[in-house]
Amino acid sequence: KMLAGLEDEGDLSRKAGSAMIDVKIAQDKLNELNKSLGVYEEQLRLNEKTQEEIKRQQKQVNMLAQESETFSILKSAFSQDGIPHNIIKSMLPMLTSTANTILGQMTGGRMGMEFITDKVLKSNSKKEVATLDIIINEYGKDSLPYLSKSGGEKVKASLSAVLSLAEIKSSQAGIQLGMLFIDEPPFLDADGIQAYCDALQTIQSRYSSLKVMAITHDPEMKSRFPQS
Repeated sequence: KMLAGLEDEGDLSRKAGSAMIDVKIAQDKLNELNKSLGVYEEQLRLNEKTQEEIKRQQKQVNMLAQESETFSILKSAFSQDGIPHNIIKSMLPMLTSTANTILGQMTGGRMGMEFITDKVLKSNSKKEVATLDIIINEYGKDSLPYLSKSGGEKVKASLSAVLSLAEIKSSQAGIQLGMLFIDEPPFLDADGIQAYCDALQTIQSRYSSLKVMAITHDPEMKSRFPQS
């Protein structure tokens, strides 16, 4: 009986030792699992932060996309085929007609002008560009760009263009031109001075109720008009 009892005790001791080993193994596994769980929890936290950052970035991308679309619309609206260009093109026939009427009165019908808003580049016959060129036509002479004409011719052409713009604007707004202030054009020769004076007189006859104030230091011009 004593021998049997010792064997049972030894068996229990072995089983206890085996159980302790199993507990140790289980404890190690639990520790590993806790470590893994910690890693996964950290990854989950980082993933949540990443998702939040993705949402923030996506919101910003959407805002930038909306801004880009708005700028694209504005670019199209104000491009060569956009609103301002079409407004200018639509009013050019009236502007040309009015300017030529005024210029014809100034020159006895000898001069005319035209506005060019599109031209094809000489260097690239397929490329059309937007322009605002003024061509002066004069009886018996070649048609030339505004900048190629003499001082007197420029004065008449520029005054005609400015007055036609003012006339169109005032008529469309339903108001009458009341006063016109003109500073003396620079670098006029003798013919240019006379052309300028003739243009002022034409303006006065065209707009009988208009008060014209022209600034000058030239004695010839002063002699042709009342002075203040």
